[in-house]
Amino acid sequence: MVLDGFYLTNEKVPLTAAKDKAVGLFKARYPTATESAVPTLKQFRYFFQTNYQNSEVARKRTPARIYQKDMRALTSTSANLNFGPGARYEIDATIGDLYLVAEDDPNVIIGRPVLYFVKDVFSRMVVGMYVGLENPSWVAAMLALSNSFSDKTAYCQEYAVNIRTEDWPSMGIPAGIMADRGELLYRQADVLVNRFGVQLSNSRAYRGDDKAICERFFNTIQSQFRPYVGGVVEPVNGKKRIGKRYELDAVLNISEFTKMLINLVVVYNTQHVIEGYDLAPDMPIDLPSIPLDLWNWGIQNRTGKLRSCDESLARINLLPYENGTVSQVGITLKGLVYTCREAITAGWFDRIRQNRPSKVEVAFDPRRTNTVYLRPDKTFENYWVCELSDRSRRFRDMSFMEAAGVLKAMGRTKATARQAEEYRKPDSLAAVEQIVATAKKRQKTNKSSASDSARLRGIRDNRVTEKETERDQIAIKNDGQAKRDRPADIVPFRSQKTPSNESIDYPDLDAFLEDDDD
Repeated sequence: MVLDGFYLTNEKVPLTAAKDKAVGLFKARYPTATESAVPTLKQFRYFFQTNYQNSEVARKRTPARIYQKDMRALTSTSANLNFGPGARYEIDATIGDLYLVAEDDPNVIIGRPVLYFVKDVFSRMVVGMYVGLENPSWVAAMLALSNSFSDKTAYCQEYAVNIRTEDWPSMGIPAGIMADRGELLYRQADVLVNRFGVQLSNSRAYRGDDKAICERFFNTIQSQFRPYVGGVVEPVNGKKRIGKRYELDAVLNISEFTKMLINLVVVYNTQHVIEGYDLAPDMPIDLPSIPLDLWNWGIQNRTGKLRSCDESLARINLLPYENGTVSQVGITLKGLVYTCREAITAGWFDRIRQNRPSKVEVAFDPRRTNTVYLRPDKTFENYWVCELSDRSRRFRDMSFMEAAGVLKAMGRTKATARQAEEYRKPDSLAAVEQIVATAKKRQKTNKSSASDSARLRGIRDNRVTEKETERDQIAIKNDGQAKRDRPADIVPFRSQKTPSNESIDYPDLDAFLEDDDD
C-alpha cells in the first residue's frame, strides 16, 4: 500500500521515507508490536526489489511525457518508413550558444542568433537553413523552407563560400514536413498543402523525439565551433568559474557566423559518417553512411528527383499574408499604403464610382515594408508586386514592427495635439463671439439713414474707396531714406570717345509683366 500509493506515485520520495511511512502504518495497525517486529531498511529494500521490476518502477515514478521521450523502448528507426530523399523533412529551431556583435560596430553586442535547420530523414542531409535574429516563428521557418526548396550555390556565394551544385544537391519540394506545433499551425501554412501538395505533420507537445534527427543535430553542429569562438554561453555557474561575463568575449557578427555554419554544414553533408545508420535490405554494403552518398543513392534508386518549383513563386507563397483594403488612395496593409502597376491599369484607384474589390489578400515580408505581393486569385500561381506609396514614404526601409511603432507614436502625438486643440478651441470661439458682439453693437450705434436700395447700389464704389485706403495702409514706407534734390548721376558704360548710334533707353516694366503665351 505504501509502495503503490506513496512511493511509486511521487518521484521525489526516497525509499527511506516510504519505509518510515510503512512503519508508522504498521504501528497504527498493531499497537502492541515490539521493536523486533518492525522491518529494517535492508529488509524493506529487499522486499521492494524482489516484488517490483525496475522498468515498472521507472514507468510509474516518471511523468508520462518524459518516460515516452527519454525512457521508452525504441523498436524501430526513422529511416524505416521514409523510403527515399524528400519523403519527409524535419524542421526545428534553437537559440545559438554564443553571442554576436553588430555588423558595423564590433563593440555592440546584439545577443544570440536564431538557428533553423531542415533535415532530410532518409539521408540525414541538411537541406535548408536560416541564421538570423528573427524570433522562432513562421517567418523564420519560411526562410529556412524556401532555402531548402532552392539551389544553394547562390546562397553560399552571398557569404563568399563557393560550392558546386553537386556538393549540396538538395532542391525541390518534399512529400512531407514535420515541425513543431508552433510554426506550421499558422493558417499561412495552408499554402504548403494547397499550392505545393506537401503533407504537414506536427510533433506532439513536449515530444522532441518525434523529430529527433533535427533535434540531435543542434548539439552536433554547435559542438564543432564552441572550442574556437568567443562569447559562447557558459553553464549557470560559468560566471563564477571563468571570473567574467562571457558575453564580453563575442567577436563574430551575423555574416561571419552564417559563413562559418555554411562551411560546417557542407563538411557535414559531404564527409560526416553517421553512426548507427540502418541500411535497408536493398542498399549495398559498400555504401558509406555519409549524407551526400545516401542522398545520391536514394535519388537514383528510390524516389527520383524531387518536385521542382519556381524559387521566387515558392518564396512569395511561403510569406505570411493578411487582408488589405483597396480605396482610391491605394492598397492599405497594416496602416501603410501601396500601389502597383496592374491595379493602376485596372483603374482601381480612379476617383469614380466603380466595382473595385474592397479587400484583397496581400503577402508580406515582416522584415521590410518596401514591397508586398498581392494575390489576384486563389490559385497561388499569380502575384502582383506592390511598392510603397509616396503617402507612406515615412516608413520606407523599415520592418513592419518598426512601422507599427512609428504609427503608434504618431497616433499618440495626434491625440495629444487634438486634445490641446479641443482644450483651446472654446477660447477662440469666445473671442469670435466677442468680436461679433462688438461689431453688432457698433452697427446698431451708427445705423445709416440711407435706404436699403441706396446702400446696395454703392457697393462697387465703396469697394474701390476701401481698396485705396487698404493700399495706403499696407504700402511700404521708407521714412529713413534721404530725400534727393536732383536725380542720380548716370555713368555710361561706353567711353565718350567711342561713337555710338545706340540711345540709352530704360526698360519698360510692362514688358516684364506681359503674358508671353499670347
